[in-house]
Amino acid sequence: MAFRYSTGTSDSAKPTSFAWEFAVPVTPFWDSFSWKYAKCILKAFTALEIQNLHLEQYKNESETRKFDLMDKFLEEKLALEEARYLAYGTTLQTADYDLWNKVLLAITLTSTETGHLERAEKAHRSLIDGRTDLQDMTSINNFASWLIHHTTKYDDARGFAIQSQNWIEKKLGRSSPQSIGNRKIIAETYWKENNSIKANETTVEIFECIDGLRDTRFAVYEESEREEAKEWEKKLKEEGNEEPSSVA
Repeated sequence: MAFRYSTGTSDSAKPTSFAWEFAVPVTPFWDSFSWKYAKCILKAFTALEIQNLHLEQYKNESETRKFDLMDKFLEEKLALEEARYLAYGTTLQTADYDLWNKVLLAITLTSTETGHLERAEKAHRSLIDGRTDLQDMTSINNFASWLIHHTTKYDDARGFAIQSQNWIEKKLGRSSPQSIGNRKIIAETYWKENNSIKANETTVEIFECIDGLRDTRFAVYEESEREEAKEWEKKLKEEGNEEPSSVA
């Protein structure tokens, strides 16, 4: 079976040495999902559970219908796991934090894609509040990204992104895909507030970080990050935020 990764490759250049990478099977069902979305959902299930869902029968369904199905399957899995641990007087979060985290993260995605934004926000906040390691800013940065794309809470999104920035850079470096993604959140809040001065300053930093990838262990991501950043910047400017703002 062929697989795809974040770079879209399935050849010898695939970036399999990084913990965040994941082999998404190339199949009619999963091919309609972005790699990022497919990865998020697949990580919440075991290989056997995915097999038992017989997803091939839904391969010709629309992506909207597929998100509805996966949202239903995730809610069923969460309920089953919670009931299992409740019988032993504990919770899924306490007994298997890693699984709880993966299932809730997938639910933030499927809830969003099926239009249940309040449920998605509640799940995001549960992930933040339920952290076992309070120094880990992953859930905070994820929430910042969600806020900028699905609400108008730009100050909150920027605040969460800035809060997680130092942690990301200390862990992975200024020139890393995660640091670049973090800066995109910050820049986008400025774009959407029509503060192009700050937005452009942060966008310059983004491309500096991308240039720096070639001298790091993340060099395999340089081309894809540059292309994505160009498309991202073009889209934001096309939304009418390209004129400089008087707000410094």
